[in-house]
Amino acid sequence: MSKYKNVLKKTKITSVKNKILGREKEMSANNGGGVTFKLGKWEVLSRFLNLGAENGTFYLSSGKHQYKNYKNIINCINEDGCRVVDTLTDVSVRGLSHKNDHAIFALALCFTYGDDETKTRASFALDKVCRIGTHILMFVQFIKELRGFGKVVRNSINNWYLSKSNKDFAFQISKYQNREGWTHRDVFCLTHPNFGKEEKNSIARWSMNLPVEDINLSSNDEGVKLLAAIEKVKTSSSNKEIIKLISQYNLQREHLPTELLNEIDIQKAMLPNLGSTALIRNLGNMSKSGLIKPLSQESKFVISKLEDTTFLKKGRVHPLSLYIATKTYNSGTGFKGTGSWNPDSNVVSALETSFYKSFDLVEPTNKNYFFGLDISGSMTQQISSSPIVSCHEVATIIALTMTKVEPYTFVGGFSGSFVDLKISKNDSLESAGRKTQNNNFGSTNPGSAIEYAINNKIDTDVFIFITDNEINTGKHPSQILKEYRKAMNKPNCKMIVIGLTATGFTIADPKDPLMLDIAGFSPDITSVISNFVSS
Repeated sequence: MSKYKNVLKKTKITSVKNKILGREKEMSANNGGGVTFKLGKWEVLSRFLNLGAENGTFYLSSGKHQYKNYKNIINCINEDGCRVVDTLTDVSVRGLSHKNDHAIFALALCFTYGDDETKTRASFALDKVCRIGTHILMFVQFIKELRGFGKVVRNSINNWYLSKSNKDFAFQISKYQNREGWTHRDVFCLTHPNFGKEEKNSIARWSMNLPVEDINLSSNDEGVKLLAAIEKVKTSSSNKEIIKLISQYNLQREHLPTELLNEIDIQKAMLPNLGSTALIRNLGNMSKSGLIKPLSQESKFVISKLEDTTFLKKGRVHPLSLYIATKTYNSGTGFKGTGSWNPDSNVVSALETSFYKSFDLVEPTNKNYFFGLDISGSMTQQISSSPIVSCHEVATIIALTMTKVEPYTFVGGFSGSFVDLKISKNDSLESAGRKTQNNNFGSTNPGSAIEYAINNKIDTDVFIFITDNEINTGKHPSQILKEYRKAMNKPNCKMIVIGLTATGFTIADPKDPLMLDIAGFSPDITSVISNFVSS
């Protein structure tokens, strides 16, 4: 036995370059040069629905990343298509993802590869997942690319339109007129819905640019009157008349000629009608025109709406949307470099407040939290659901959010080694981001965070790693955690891994009940963390 001592000692804690002895079948190579635990297909599905795959990852092109997820969704559908429909519907309805596109794509796959029961379930889910005109046009494009338009698909699409009240029908087809190269006219020509001979038929004819005699403001139908108001705006030369129509018929930006949108009196009239998403997207435009300025009534109105939790939740405003809005508005210029404005500091503050309110904030657990943020080179990649936010930024804002909730936190970052980032509850989103960005990027060694805790005798109840799981340096964190539990006499110390890319692997040991893998970044992430830590 003595001649094997050195071998056993070396294999007790394994390099991330190698599989753990006895766990070989549960592990596979990641894309960054290391070895990690394999996720099950349903866990990968959850990551995709939360994060998407359109931007690829640091190591995978978008095409390869999308293909891997495409094949995984099909495997899930083949195993239990109805479960896929229920899962994607839950993510969509609860607003767990920054973008609804991922759920719509998965739903189109259910129509394509599902059995009859799955397709029936998908038909009932269509109006829950595709809630606005933009969504249904996106669904139509996905269906065209995947399979074509059979009877079940045509009936489902037609039912989406036919089930709406005339007012909602008119609103959807007038506000969301085109997407992905499709118009509602294109859809009607393809699916041939029967709208009858009443007002709904007149509304449909309007969307198809066909002559309609009874579109007028004297109609008794609310949908017809909305379209009549839109037509009236097109020919009116009086801003006073246009403002009256905006107020009376709840006209949106999409209902007005483009040349009117930057006029301050038109913006002022539209402000009370803006939904949550439209409001945060147009803060820059309204500041550029001079409508929003320090201490103005309009600025105070915007602040009151941003701080209204009910208003934000009704619009399913995702925390990432608010972070992007804060980052963009505070910069004073659009991320495409078009237009500039002087940001109102009170609005910036309200945006940051609304960001924290967008999470399911909970009562503090008063446990000790040790955050290890992945600040390696691969985390500079943009997160899939945003063109301007990197994975390491998302890691930072998740950790900062928890420091606002929990009184006892320690936040550090790891690349090839570990560093104390000195992020606290007193940081703003901007200052916390600077602390992360000012540290060097390099290889990925999450185990260094636990080693730091052992060497410095840091007492923690839970390690939380926020990472893309592309480890390539050091030793397996799941093994080092066992050493920490022994060294600190903390047998119940937990570990949470928050994965920020829709890949099929994790550093969390799926067989350790004290470890949890979380898919992505959603409004309920704070409550999920708190519930696991408290259990």
